[in-house]
Amino acid sequence: MTALQPNSWPARRPPNYLDSIVRFNRNSLTSWWDAYNGYDVSDYWHEFSRGKLHIRGKAYSIILPHDTGWYMQNGGHAKINKDIYDTLKYIVEDLTIYDRWKYNSDGNFSYEQDERIDMLYMVFRERFRSPTFSPQYYGFAALGPCEGADILNDYIVYQNGSTIIKVNGVQNTNNLETIGKGSGVIIYGGGNSSYSRYIFLDLVTHEHGHYLFGYKHANYGKMSVGAGYGNGWELGLSPWEVIKLKFVQQKIVNYSNPNYYLFDYSSRSGTAGDPGEVLQVPISSDGREFFLIANRRKVSQWDRRMGGDTLANDRWQYVKNINQENGKGLYIYHVTGGYEFLEPFRAEESDVDLECADGLWKWESTGLFRQRVNKDTTELVYDRTNPGYDNDSPNPSSSYGTNSKDEMSRGIIFSRGSADVFSGQSVTARGTHSIYTNINDYWYSFAMNGDRWDAWNVGYNEIFSPFSSPNTKDSANVNTGIIIWLFSNAGTGPSNSAGIKVYKSGQGGFSLDSILHLTPPSRPMGLRVLSCDSTPTIGGYQRIRIRWFHNMEPDMINSGNKKYKIYCDTSYSLSVLPPDAMQYPENFYRLIATVNIPTNSIPDYIDSFKISSCYNASIYSNIKYPVRYRVQAVDSFNTVSVLSDFAKTTAWSSITEEQGDNIQISENKIIPKEYSLKQNYPNPFNPTTNIQYDLPIDNFVSIKVYDLIGREVMLLVNEVKEAGSYIVSLNGSNLSSGIYYYKIKAGSYEQVRKMILIR
Repeated sequence: MTALQPNSWPARRPPNYLDSIVRFNRNSLTSWWDAYNGYDVSDYWHEFSRGKLHIRGKAYSIILPHDTGWYMQNGGHAKINKDIYDTLKYIVEDLTIYDRWKYNSDGNFSYEQDERIDMLYMVFRERFRSPTFSPQYYGFAALGPCEGADILNDYIVYQNGSTIIKVNGVQNTNNLETIGKGSGVIIYGGGNSSYSRYIFLDLVTHEHGHYLFGYKHANYGKMSVGAGYGNGWELGLSPWEVIKLKFVQQKIVNYSNPNYYLFDYSSRSGTAGDPGEVLQVPISSDGREFFLIANRRKVSQWDRRMGGDTLANDRWQYVKNINQENGKGLYIYHVTGGYEFLEPFRAEESDVDLECADGLWKWESTGLFRQRVNKDTTELVYDRTNPGYDNDSPNPSSSYGTNSKDEMSRGIIFSRGSADVFSGQSVTARGTHSIYTNINDYWYSFAMNGDRWDAWNVGYNEIFSPFSSPNTKDSANVNTGIIIWLFSNAGTGPSNSAGIKVYKSGQGGFSLDSILHLTPPSRPMGLRVLSCDSTPTIGGYQRIRIRWFHNMEPDMINSGNKKYKIYCDTSYSLSVLPPDAMQYPENFYRLIATVNIPTNSIPDYIDSFKISSCYNASIYSNIKYPVRYRVQAVDSFNTVSVLSDFAKTTAWSSITEEQGDNIQISENKIIPKEYSLKQNYPNPFNPTTNIQYDLPIDNFVSIKVYDLIGREVMLLVNEVKEAGSYIVSLNGSNLSSGIYYYKIKAGSYEQVRKMILIR
């Protein structure tokens, strides 16, 4: 017997999830966010309205008496609607309970009956199409015509004496004066069992949203033009949307005090409806242009900005979280039209843009083609070239244009990493981001729909200024003087507060010089390893050369130079990943040089201690190892930036001279020159993490884990080890959340580091 698939919809049967898409009752004796506690539309609207909007009802299944072909020949859509409405008359005992609200004007309702059903979600399993609606759409904020309806598109579905209930199928959803009068929405499926509850939730909340927002669209939210398919789509409501609907009241920066703390976007900190969960940073004097900042730590299961990355699929992924950590962080939106919609189908005039933390770039074709997930066709891969420091237009476009773009506004679908592995049209192994592989290919990341690198986080990207990429320039590309510094992420659980400093040059007693003195430089951009034809030769061997772009901050200049620190990390084999991290990579990388680069020259660095794999002399044993570099900016006050993104290459391992760093060659083996205990990764972790340690000589090694009060809770290593680099795994399944310490002892060498376990 085939097991029941809870999220599938079998042919000619009700969806298996029929009873879990809407709730009829709510729990009133609890906190507002627990009023429904189901992955359904009731819980969705209640969560994002912060307890203000209740969508309650019941789901019914109707099997139509005829197939699609018959309806196409006998009245089409109007006949289908009549059959559905006539069935409702008999299977629903009392339709008056679904008439509670009266439409007065768009967005204005009163709590009284108006003889019309308030909201009907009509969801078809088949992808039925008729001349009534354009065939490329998956849903409409209108029910369409009905055979036997009156001139106002009303059809009576209930009558008991003088009590009448009608369904209104208003068709003209482009008319702001009529959209709110309709009785519901239509959603079309794909005609197969994969039409899941998640797809239903995604589409039906978008179409229902038109009854709240009107017929227009805006990028980077629930009402994106391309809902579910790029253009800034997200499952939930964006900060701009919840403020527009008055579900949340934003806190407006006045620049007199730079210090602000944002609690989690879910409002579970107990301040729902009060100013505080979304920060508005004014740009223009008329109040129409500003930045919106939200601290989205994914406390709510619905708050998932990220739609690509590990969740990437061809159109709809399973929209419920499958990786709770990815995508957490601060999100910054650039709003240019206040809380009004601009032209609905002209994305170049979009009023909202997400300022992605991974930067603005020029893009060029790689000449390579890669396959998309769930498609047997290939598409051209585009890759980053130069970073951009101008204002980003959120319009996805196939042309490069003059402005730089982030991955979302450029429409990027492939990212650096190991490629997806296909067998026919099925994916047998998903690709992975470059940080987690030594392979330098491209994988289907669907970055245009958002990934974990869009969020701002301490230790990853902290400075948003006129000199950073992306930057705080206004829509006319004029320097605003605004500098925003994410200086802390504090706390766990519902609060998850983020500490933010907001400055504006010339206001609050701060000049640009004083602000730059108080804040670190922005992250260096565009680090890359130069090609073999640009690789210098030292002592007869080709060496590795890296290059990046100068930081733009004026306070970086000191005696005509700008200072940078060069970091490196390696492992002993191409089959072993160098320890790395998205946040605080300096815990894993080694500082190998500090350089001063003239401001009028292109910054680069030659690693003279490593033999580039560009060198192909036959005297080598053909053993290569991975090398990664990162760069850190140092301003004239000796304040350092976060580390840049990494650039990677390979070097030869069998050489007759020292490799530099903590690596040397002995008897054709790579061994460390010094003892080392590295920071565990990931950190914080749940429940597993890895710890790397280096031994320059054979020794007896012990690694022990202690709790906060010094009690030993785990013994990881307790034996003799040969010289080399090792990684040991720790599984904290039996430990409680909290701070722990791990200590290595090898001969006279001892080292202690701290780690955090979060449940």
